[in-house]
Amino acid sequence: MVKKITPNWSEDTVAQEKLLYSQSSALTDAELLGLLIGKSTIAGSATNAGAELLENHNNNLNELRYLDVNTICKSK
Repeated sequence: MVKKITPNWSEDTVAQEKLLYSQSSALTDAELLGLLIGKSTIAGSATNAGAELLENHNNNLNELRYLDVNTICKSK
């Protein structure tokens, strides 16, 4: 079943729909992190927060596994 993504949905909702109707490989690393973060932040969407977290760590998911929770929570 193909689901049309509505343009006025938030980035977080689009990521959830992509995961629901496609494979996880259809999601970017930032979208996957956004889903793990789970909710929008004051600064913007959870997907944006995931993208910024990746950007601050050389766009390398492998680097993120060495971070403690406090470090991740302090990221902007």
